[in-house]
Amino acid sequence: MLRETNDLIGLQVDATDGSIGKIKDVYTDRDQWRVRYFRVDTGSWLTDRDVLLSPASIRLLDWSSRKVLVTLTRIQVQNAPPVGASARIPRELEMALNRHYDWPNYWVGHGPKATISGVAAPPASGAERRPRAGPRHAERTSAAMPGGEPYVGGATEMIGFHLQARDGEIGPIEGFIIDDNDWSCRYAVVDTSNPSGGKRVIVSPEWFETVDWNRSRITIDVGRDQVLHAPACDGRLTREYETRLYHHYARPVYWRRAA
Repeated sequence: MLRETNDLIGLQVDATDGSIGKIKDVYTDRDQWRVRYFRVDTGSWLTDRDVLLSPASIRLLDWSSRKVLVTLTRIQVQNAPPVGASARIPRELEMALNRHYDWPNYWVGHGPKATISGVAAPPASGAERRPRAGPRHAERTSAAMPGGEPYVGGATEMIGFHLQARDGEIGPIEGFIIDDNDWSCRYAVVDTSNPSGGKRVIVSPEWFETVDWNRSRITIDVGRDQVLHAPACDGRLTREYETRLYHHYARPVYWRRAA
């Protein structure tokens, strides 16, 4: 099901032997745009310390009780490599986490548990440029951007980033929409209120060209008017609405491509 990232914030995370804490952020990669980690606030259990947990550790996601049950123990989480305050994760930390928890290196190999990842060299400005071949291009194993810049970051950090079309600015990013079936980040929600009177629209991160952390700006391979005249995002995202959306952008729908 498609859910906004705000729906995930605050979910209770329970280990096999007790509570861990609550989700405070969702981390995606900048290539396939999948959720790679949840940042969990451990509260008073581990003082002044957050932890990162992978969707690979989830054994049950119970929306009715707003709980996430994971296959880990509290002692495993307590002994995990420490996570800094940054909203971006270096590959060295990812590798240390994977060794500790025996999680797969998602950026190597093929298939749903070891998906392809990697990015092309960014412009000198610090923007991350996506490969033209799309989200499932030939396998890469690069650890990070040149200079050590990571490409896994918190979704909340990009709220407020301005979306720039090929021919003009569109508006700020309000949030993201996640598919909890495979943890893909399906859409970014954009506020176009300045040019078009309060309309919210959505675009796929697959169409992003660059993510510029220095200038808080995202460029997209779509025309400005095309985004402004897209079907408004005002309620639950049905398959009928998604079909109209992809038809408007003249893009192949993701569910047929996956099949």
